[in-house]
Amino acid sequence: GSRLPNYRYCKNHRMCRGKPHAVGAGNPKGCRGKITLKSPTTSFVSSCLSCRAPTAKGISGTSITNLNAAFEKVSRQGQMVQQCASYACYVGSRRAIGAGHILGSVGRLYSAAGTGAAVILWAALLAPFAVLLTRISPASLASALGTPGALGPLETSIAASGLSLAILVVVGTPFGWMLAREWLPAPRVWEVGVLVPLLMPPLVIGLLLVFLLGPQTPLGEFLGHLHLSGSNTFFALVVAECYEAGPYYVLGTQAAFRGIDHRLEQTAAMLGDSPARTARRVSLPLAAPGLAAALTTAWARAMGAFGAVIIIAYHPYGLPLQIWTTLSETGLASALPYAMVLVVVALPLPVIAYFWSARAANRH
Repeated sequence: GSRLPNYRYCKNHRMCRGKPHAVGAGNPKGCRGKITLKSPTTSFVSSCLSCRAPTAKGISGTSITNLNAAFEKVSRQGQMVQQCASYACYVGSRRAIGAGHILGSVGRLYSAAGTGAAVILWAALLAPFAVLLTRISPASLASALGTPGALGPLETSIAASGLSLAILVVVGTPFGWMLAREWLPAPRVWEVGVLVPLLMPPLVIGLLLVFLLGPQTPLGEFLGHLHLSGSNTFFALVVAECYEAGPYYVLGTQAAFRGIDHRLEQTAAMLGDSPARTARRVSLPLAAPGLAAALTTAWARAMGAFGAVIIIAYHPYGLPLQIWTTLSETGLASALPYAMVLVVVALPLPVIAYFWSARAANRH
């Protein structure tokens, strides 16, 4: 290429083989692809892509970026930078910058696509609830629930779910604590035992409960001596709801206790607190948001239990069975008021507990 202002070329570039040379010096053997960038105080050597390596004055640094600065400086002075072998450094760096811009564009495109997919999925998940709101009017709701005995299934569901949750709190909270601390032998085996009823189809659970608690079974005969029946009774309804909601509560409790910083409990113990006092003053307050989320999730699951209930406890009617029988007898429209009641009773508490748990996690 032609000479550039403030640049000098190797005198014999064909003999360059990799060694640096100073400004104005002869080109030694072995100087290939090297360039000396000289400032008033310091000289630096950096790599070039060509044996035709110009030496520059007034540019300091050791990277390709400094070559960019050199060529851009010449361009700003209005002088032509001609295509020569040493200019490949400039072109190569520009290609790298262009690749970075391409990757950034791809990342932004991927982010936009992910956001669009999330919006579509979110809308699809909430679409049934939106349909419920648009299909029912306050007048039809008041008319359906104003008939005598219409709220009886609601009372049954609330009573059975409340009793189920009380049993789960008493039995499931210590169980979740021990699973979180891995105090039980073979903890993975215990966790699998909790997961099995969670993953099993509810209809199968109900069918198996009939063979476990039915009047003709040994356990059913024992319950008969206690004046209890495991089929079509309020007791059977509570048992079915415990089986359907229990795994949610135990696993949620385990996660809540596992999220506690053990060092805080150890510090309380070192300060002289007993295990019971440590649990009451440290562990339970820290786990409270997670426990609330687990409890309210179990509440929603117990209120909506249907698969096991329809087999083992067809009577007395709860809200899910009331929706099913109304749907079977009078059609879809007449079942919507009971569906709305079930959603209003079961849904708000888990949502509130979720926001409380998320806010507590962000605060910590």
